[in-house]
Amino acid sequence: MSNHANINKATAENFQWGTGCQGWHLLANDNLTVAQEIMPPNSRGVEHYHEVAQQFFFILEGEASIVIENTTHVLNSGDGILISPGALHQIRNESSNDLHFIAISSPNSFHDFKNEVGEVPADWKPDFFPSQKS
Repeated sequence: MSNHANINKATAENFQWGTGCQGWHLLANDNLTVAQEIMPPNSRGVEHYHEVAQQFFFILEGEASIVIENTTHVLNSGDGILISPGALHQIRNESSNDLHFIAISSPNSFHDFKNEVGEVPADWKPDFFPSQKS
């Protein structure tokens, strides 16, 4: 049976990442992760890939530069992009405004995280994966 409770930032588990970036796990289980995230101006994620997980990024507000396999894709509010398993990628907020977006991963991507040389970064802490399953 599933839980049909309303989920939003106020009720979701918060996590911090990068420099000043934060997110909320709206849904997180082994098969699917949905996170609402905010990146401050001039911030960026770590360049990485997932061996198994595919990801979809949907921009709620602001402008994102998403680099996939050395090609930069500029996304604005209402735009989305699919990232295939194995594709080296990085999200950047190169603007002077906060970037708000939804990241959807299937299956869960937090334990499937490799840097550009195929290693789990020494400082990578997937402990922000929610303790409870939804």
